[in-house]
Amino acid sequence: MVEAEHCRRENERKDEERGDPMGPSAAEAQVRRRAVEQGTCLAAFDLGTGRPVAFACHSVNRFVWFGPTGTAVEARNRGVGLALLSQVCAELSVAGNELVEICWIG
Repeated sequence: MVEAEHCRRENERKDEERGDPMGPSAAEAQVRRRAVEQGTCLAAFDLGTGRPVAFACHSVNRFVWFGPTGTAVEARNRGVGLALLSQVCAELSVAGNELVEICWIG
């Protein structure tokens, strides 16, 4: 448990250094844009504010590849990322795939 807490704090420190953790790099923004255009990007929103708090993309560069994905600091450890990953796996399963390759997280 101590190690998990250390990792969480280290991730939060890195997020603060980088700025907005939901703010993408130029490369990630381009991939996300393509995923939205292809219909392979899922998002979760705060019900109170309508603000996006997490996203998960798949099959952007190659079918069955999972990523990029990300969750805002305030939404972490609430199961949001797991819900999005589960939905991606369900979509790929319906398309006849039994395997998902996680290739990009962050």
